[in-house]
Amino acid sequence: MNSFKTFLTEAKNIHMEHLEDEILNHGPAGVKSAIYFLESLLAMLSSSNASPLNITTKWDGAPAIIAGIDPENGKFFVGTKGVFNKTPKVNYTAADVDKNHDGPLAKKLKTALKYFPALGIKTVLQGDMMFATGDLSSAKIDGETYTTFQPNTITYAVPKGSAEEKKIKAAKIGIVWHTEYTGDKLSEMSASYNVNASSLTATKNVWFDDAKFKDVSGTATFTKSEADEVAKKIKVMKSTYGGTKRISKEISEGIQRKEKRYLEIKSYTNVIVKAGETIKDGKLHVQGYYDWAMKKHNDHITAAKKEATKQSRTLDQKDYKKWYNSKKGQLYKLFDLYKEITDAKLLVLAKLKSVKRMGTFLKTNNGFKVTDQEGFVAIDSSGTAVKLVDRLEFSKANFTTDKNWM
Repeated sequence: MNSFKTFLTEAKNIHMEHLEDEILNHGPAGVKSAIYFLESLLAMLSSSNASPLNITTKWDGAPAIIAGIDPENGKFFVGTKGVFNKTPKVNYTAADVDKNHDGPLAKKLKTALKYFPALGIKTVLQGDMMFATGDLSSAKIDGETYTTFQPNTITYAVPKGSAEEKKIKAAKIGIVWHTEYTGDKLSEMSASYNVNASSLTATKNVWFDDAKFKDVSGTATFTKSEADEVAKKIKVMKSTYGGTKRISKEISEGIQRKEKRYLEIKSYTNVIVKAGETIKDGKLHVQGYYDWAMKKHNDHITAAKKEATKQSRTLDQKDYKKWYNSKKGQLYKLFDLYKEITDAKLLVLAKLKSVKRMGTFLKTNNGFKVTDQEGFVAIDSSGTAVKLVDRLEFSKANFTTDKNWM
């Protein structure tokens, strides 16, 4: 995979994307990326051999907290992603927090500022806050009593009286660290996802962990039939990428150039995820995209106040229809490939999700519903990372659940 390694060096992901979206982001290189990650995951889950990937668990915490030593002045600070702004919002003191933030977020940042220095952070770390004082609740689920906390969409639950529950109840704040930053200036730092929480100093006031996937039970291993099914899907992907069914160069180059039509396809894909739908068939998905795009064009034409604007938008709609009719056969192939990648990813996720550290639930009007973890992140040796998330299960809940931390 030397050509793919070159791609990784030249085009590292700045914004972390879903594995299947790589083909909509990068065309042929994105297909190679998806295949590489799936082959590596298949190898990891099929044997006990060392994997070229680092897998981290996505904890559903909020807000994102960044803390550590400012390399320019040696002072300890806390903040949100605003610490990396050109005009950074960096909080060295409680007065800084009052100046830069307000409401519940400010209260949580002050708690972090008070208790995080004891951890002995020597660089800059980013984590997802799981709870602070006042966020813990008690609930009875299926006859068992739990201590619970809901930082974002998922409710986490630990059995009453367990060792983990005692640590959580004793803590003033809880966080899962997942990213480390290094560099000479906050605005120019480089990120690494290989955080090791064991290097931090334990303190009863802070419950913390890193996000590394830990299969302590040894259960996250494919059976032969499961491995064969993933391998079969990868074979189909390779055929679509390089065989007689391959996606045309014109489509691939359009994606690489970030042409408007392909950006719209990705937007439509996110729309159906929000609606709780999934891609069952390439033709149906592409037809849905066409109907959605035509409605947008019609609404745009109707909203025009000047006749010249209306005529221009009408011409744009005609150009779109011509483009669509000339490309739809290739778009069918594109989304059949997208579906194969998604289906293979879900097989991998099912195995990874078999390992849990604590209970995860969705709070509904009818009580608590068991749910899976948010997902995982796969990081290769170059630092390139992709998200592995069951978008139908989690993303819809994420789009529709109130966030209590704002």
